[in-house]
Amino acid sequence: MTTLCQRMIQRLPLVLVLMFCMTSCLVSNSAELELKIELNKPSYLESEPILLVISIKNNGNLPIDVAEPLVREGFITLVLFTDQGSEPKIPALSWDLAMPSSDYKVCLQPNGVLKSEWSLTERYPLGLPIGAYVLKCSYNTKRFLSQYPNIWHGILTQEITLSVAEPSPDEKEAYMLLRKAQAIITENEKDRYPEARESLIALAKKHPNSVYTPYSIYLLAKNYSVMQSDKTQYFNQAIPYYRSFLEKYPKYPYYSRLIGSIELPFALYSVGETNEAREILENSLDGLHKQRLMQLINKNKQGLAK
Repeated sequence: MTTLCQRMIQRLPLVLVLMFCMTSCLVSNSAELELKIELNKPSYLESEPILLVISIKNNGNLPIDVAEPLVREGFITLVLFTDQGSEPKIPALSWDLAMPSSDYKVCLQPNGVLKSEWSLTERYPLGLPIGAYVLKCSYNTKRFLSQYPNIWHGILTQEITLSVAEPSPDEKEAYMLLRKAQAIITENEKDRYPEARESLIALAKKHPNSVYTPYSIYLLAKNYSVMQSDKTQYFNQAIPYYRSFLEKYPKYPYYSRLIGSIELPFALYSVGETNEAREILENSLDGLHKQRLMQLINKNKQGLAK
């Protein structure tokens, strides 16, 4: 008995060290994620797209399996408040993204960062009224433990402030043209789409340096595309605007990525330019958007077959 006790005592330091190491790894692996929201600028004009980057960083010393932030199941939630603490009374649309079957999990290495660009215009298509706002972001995977057991589970939160100002006199006409087109498109008034296109074309021609011009060119392409049913002429008309946007604004947050990874390839595919569409798609490293494009293509095939 004495000999056994002595052996246990001699090995105790080693056992304690191993337990400490295991505990340290678990804590490091589960508590070192950081959530951050960044705006492309601190203030915006009314109806100007508000573009942001959501990032998740691994500050620990071990790899962590995390979930893609922007998915249908709602790992990421963005809630907007006025500076008085109330939710703004403005129209909002659904902005869920389709969740891919295999790309939701990402292995985040130490010091690695997972970034997702987004635009509040996707939720508030007419933009935000003049005022000051607080944007609260939460990354919540804790409630999906049963569905997705092989990812990190927990809740991260972050908030930022932003302001929206009245357009300057020089921007007023561009703002009115954009607002008119936005309202028509948002209300899905298809019989007035030509009117919306005229407003957007006038904006781009008369105000090439306006803060609203990049978005107006994007909407021109989208305006043609959404009219497409079983006809390709709308995509044929949309493609030059997609190309123009990418040529003039290759680094414009969110929208350039969207065009380059989904919308232009889909438009090209729809008019039979499959080789170019495939080449663009293969150069896109975003698995989430590749999956979405294939879903759109398959859906379009089904629609044409009916």
